[in-house]
Amino acid sequence: MLVNRNRTKSSLADLYPVIVVAALGLILSVCAFAAVRGYFGAADRQQFQRNATYYGEAFKSDVEHHVNSLVAIKAFVSASHEVDRWAFSAFADQVLPQNSGFQAVLWLPQVTQAKRKNFERVLQNDGLYGLTIRELDGNGQLVDARIRARYFPVAYIEPFDSNSSLVGLDLLNDRHFATLFRNALQSGRMAASPPLSNFFAERSRGPVVLAAFPMNRERASSDRLTNPVEGIALGVLDLGRLTAKSAGASIPLQSAVAYRSGRRTSVLLSNDRIVPLDAWLRNARFHAIVPFTIADRQFLFVLRSTGSGSALYRLYIPLGAAFLALALTGLLLQSMLATTLGKRKVEKAVVLRTAELHRLNATLQEEIVQRRETEAQLRIAKEKAESANRAKSSFLATMSHELRTPLNAIIGFSGILVEGSPHSQEQTRDYLGEIRDNGSRLLDLINDILEMTQMEAERASLSDHVFLPDIIEAVMGRMQPAADRAEIELHYTMAEHLPVLLGDGKRLQKALLHLLSNALKFTAKGGCAQIAAWETHGEVVVEVRDNGAGMPPDIEAKVLDLFSQSDASFSRKHEGTGLGLAFVRKVADHHEAVLKIVSKLGEGTQISLEFPRHRVLRIREVA
Repeated sequence: MLVNRNRTKSSLADLYPVIVVAALGLILSVCAFAAVRGYFGAADRQQFQRNATYYGEAFKSDVEHHVNSLVAIKAFVSASHEVDRWAFSAFADQVLPQNSGFQAVLWLPQVTQAKRKNFERVLQNDGLYGLTIRELDGNGQLVDARIRARYFPVAYIEPFDSNSSLVGLDLLNDRHFATLFRNALQSGRMAASPPLSNFFAERSRGPVVLAAFPMNRERASSDRLTNPVEGIALGVLDLGRLTAKSAGASIPLQSAVAYRSGRRTSVLLSNDRIVPLDAWLRNARFHAIVPFTIADRQFLFVLRSTGSGSALYRLYIPLGAAFLALALTGLLLQSMLATTLGKRKVEKAVVLRTAELHRLNATLQEEIVQRRETEAQLRIAKEKAESANRAKSSFLATMSHELRTPLNAIIGFSGILVEGSPHSQEQTRDYLGEIRDNGSRLLDLINDILEMTQMEAERASLSDHVFLPDIIEAVMGRMQPAADRAEIELHYTMAEHLPVLLGDGKRLQKALLHLLSNALKFTAKGGCAQIAAWETHGEVVVEVRDNGAGMPPDIEAKVLDLFSQSDASFSRKHEGTGLGLAFVRKVADHHEAVLKIVSKLGEGTQISLEFPRHRVLRIREVA
């Protein structure tokens, strides 16, 4: 067996260099694959970053150019005293071809109720026959506008052909436009709306943003409403068109516009679709986010890579580098294995010749170990038997004394009564009391021995309901006279609503009597003893403590043995057979409780019984 072990170790030792070289070759091939792939991946990332930077700046420049064009429209309307539909159309025709991102540009004069009729007459004279200021009802139908203090109707709009139905529409009645106009008029500068669904007749490619410019100019001498005091220059900016223009399909990336609302950032796609930004970027190898603003409203221009890159640079070239590293490693391993196999052939003959000797030595060693273990077990058994014999002899010596004492008293006092000598009534009662007390003491001693013997053989489960307050009060009632005679303070504490235990109430009461009797026996005059009960973590604990003589540390385990006492000499100061704590231990084992003893010499003793949860019975109160 030893030969086999040495042989195995030698084989493994020979293979260590081979294993190390193989592991290093695998690591080298993986590193080569990762390095080559990382190199081309870094090149792809740099190319994407260059594209993203270029197209991001182009997109921001387009947005800025459109905003500046809207400023030009505002300046044109503000500077012109006479603006009609044809002049506005001519100016817009110069602006729109250079700004394809505008879905529409509008001029919205502010019209009061007093000037409404005049405004409608001017529009009709301008070629829009029968046109009045209108609004959208709850069903989305165009109806005459209700009477209000002011209106912001569409006066001029370009392109006109696809949006002519909106002329005269009061946009102040729409909540999106009303909020936008209020922000622009209050700030005195351009205001932008959040992304909206397509509101105009012409279909947009993506999200629509409304940009409004407030305009104030001096009032002309004419009463015609083509020269209003205030108005709004409105641009309908189609961000989808600008996105398609900045990053088309000819490059390996996609772009979109995102908008942050509260804690959520969403990507706005065509057909009014909205997806979370994380979901849109999830499967992209690379992505970039370029923030931009329109009239102090924040937007995001997001770009992501498309596809997974070229298979040649992503897979084939890195795999070639990895295979080259593996091939070099394989050649080296072949040479090392040939050398190792030759060495093993030489060592194999030596190993076979020494194997038998190792087996014989191993068998002899096993026999020696078994013989030593058997001798140790016999020695331990002998020591236990001698210790039990000594404890039994000591118990018999003590028991003979404890049995003779009450028997001698019974025989002596009964003999005095039998002789018939004249005694007073009081003496006769004293003799009879002594006979009764010693008989009871002898009966308790015999009952303890019988109870312990019965608990040794008993295996039945305990199912009686034990009420601890009743048992503790009964024990206190029996021990209080003895405490008074010994001038020892005796008291008890109990937690409220103690649960009921499943067990044997009589034996548990007798065990507590033994514990409290020992506490009084070993406590000096003027001392105190206490019995307490409480519940903790579903378990019930009963504890007896005193501030008496206590026990040395090496005696605590010994006193739990049958027939043992802390002082077993014939000159001991206290009476007893040594059955008290042994009886308590049997009761604890019978109830599956944990018996703990904590004692310090000269400071006192604490003995506790901890009953497990399955011995605790919960009784629900019924209202």
